[in-house]
Amino acid sequence: MKKIFSFLIGAIMLIGFNSCKKNLSVTEDNIVGKWEMTAMIVDGHSSPADGQIWELTKDHLVYQYSGYNREKVEAGEWRLESKKLYLDFIPWPMTVAKLTSKTLKLEAYDDEENILMFSYTFDKVK
Repeated sequence: MKKIFSFLIGAIMLIGFNSCKKNLSVTEDNIVGKWEMTAMIVDGHSSPADGQIWELTKDHLVYQYSGYNREKVEAGEWRLESKKLYLDFIPWPMTVAKLTSKTLKLEAYDDEENILMFSYTFDKVK
């Protein structure tokens, strides 16, 4: 009975470890792609994400797809410095809080008071 119990515990642990999504290193290659916004928090309150899509290209351009017909609009440029993502159209740098093959979470803090101003969560578009 102990052997069966030990085997089951080991199998459950193995499945749990394999199902965890591995965090990727924050590099330009891992940031490039289309990302659909799934959650937005501003000043501690959830706001509708409206399925907005951001595309970060290899040539450092940002395109947004929004509205009923998903019109593609050039929004500006982006750059990455360590874990900080800078976008032309947002005046604060955003920290890459989470990056997996399927999820990107960006957070912006008030540097003086270290208060979270906003956070965006995206899922990778296939």
